[in-house]
Amino acid sequence: MGKHQDSLVRTSHLVPQLMCYNSKMRHGKLRSIAHNIATSLTSDASLLFGVGGEIYDGIEGKPEGYIIVDFLTGTSSGARPSLGADGRICAAPAILNELCRKHGTSIWFFKELTARYVGSGTNAYFTVTVEDRMGKRTVEEFHRFGHRVRIVDSLGRIRPKPPKRSSTTPNK
Repeated sequence: MGKHQDSLVRTSHLVPQLMCYNSKMRHGKLRSIAHNIATSLTSDASLLFGVGGEIYDGIEGKPEGYIIVDFLTGTSSGARPSLGADGRICAAPAILNELCRKHGTSIWFFKELTARYVGSGTNAYFTVTVEDRMGKRTVEEFHRFGHRVRIVDSLGRIRPKPPKRSSTTPNK
């Protein structure tokens, strides 16, 4: 093997992920990861974050009525989260990085990953926003413990509420 070929072999593991970017498959995988990490904050004991404060504890009785969590930076806005939830939010980027690694992707593919937690008790819900590096953006709404919000369609059937999708790149 020549000198040039040897260098290609050693760096080949870095290139395919960027070169073979399948936006449809990759965006679906990013949505799945986002739902997984956002749902993990809704419980006071989760496999990803361990034991700590529930995210809705910080919302109850606060005038803001919501907490927005940015999983890429480990920050929050809106109502101040409980002490346990705050620690979990700060740990979110490292946990997200590990989760992405386990799913065969990278945190780099996320341009935006936020969750907005609203309400308390049985009326609580959260909205997850995912935007990838290709400009594809999806906003999905979930009930308190991670189940998709359901709606009644025009024929009277109960269906999952469709996600809001947008793209900043022109459709081809």
